[in-house]
Amino acid sequence: MKTHVTFGSDPEFMLVDKHTGSIVSAIPVIKTDKHNPVNLGDGVKMYADNVLLEVSFPPSTTPSAAVSTVGRVLRKVQTWLGDDYAIEAKSSHLYGQAELGPKPEVMFGMLPAPWEIGCNPSYNAYLDGENMPSPFTDGLRTGSFHIHIGSPLLNSRQAKIDAVKIMDLVVGCASILFDRDDTVLARRMLYGKAGEYRPTPYGVEWRVLGSYALRSPSLTRLVFDLTKHAIDMMGAGLSERIVKSNDFDVVRAAINTNSKTLATIALGNILTCDLMDRVTSAKTPDLYRDWKLS
Repeated sequence: MKTHVTFGSDPEFMLVDKHTGSIVSAIPVIKTDKHNPVNLGDGVKMYADNVLLEVSFPPSTTPSAAVSTVGRVLRKVQTWLGDDYAIEAKSSHLYGQAELGPKPEVMFGMLPAPWEIGCNPSYNAYLDGENMPSPFTDGLRTGSFHIHIGSPLLNSRQAKIDAVKIMDLVVGCASILFDRDDTVLARRMLYGKAGEYRPTPYGVEWRVLGSYALRSPSLTRLVFDLTKHAIDMMGAGLSERIVKSNDFDVVRAAINTNSKTLATIALGNILTCDLMDRVTSAKTPDLYRDWKLS
């Protein structure tokens, strides 16, 4: 059964100094935060989130439209950045003191921007509780590909929790097989463990993925097609059966330890043959080549 779904995201990217090839803080380059973002037009907004570059944009109603939107957004961002800076879709990076400044214990008053943590808690679909933000203890910072899912199906707390678990199974476990970013496991020390989400008025924000799938149109399309597959199964009335008949301890372990073996076991036959072929045959992407960014 096909159901109406909207797809959105507010991805985070690392910022690269083209002259040195080094990953640098976005704060002195973007010079704004989410409270006063750079308006790139067409509903696209860009800002520094901690030391990362974050961009938000309107949702789309089909996977194809979502991919087209992401491409347009990336071109807008690169045009604004010009010749001096580039973006990198990477799950985590260890920033040095030159980009972060002194640790908070030697500062007074409010935390400096590179050490600020998000003020809004996320939630855990398995533990039925909040994931309160933890203070940064070193220079590890993380980039994410949060998926904002809107659907009339997600109109109750239980439906949102079921959706998060099914997204973990379908998209999270699939990502373990196609994501070749060797920094993804370090990211999960801070964020993106299985079951992490935020409820929204329109549905749910699923917060498990790192940024790797944003490196090419084909991988981004795959993520949205997998998401549509997950929500379509809910629309077919399969939520309860899926939640009860799958071992979500295996799903959680697969995601949290980045285990391809456990991810393959967890997926079983939950994907169509076409989707599974795309997951297992995904090529190593190059963000600038594959998106045709200048």
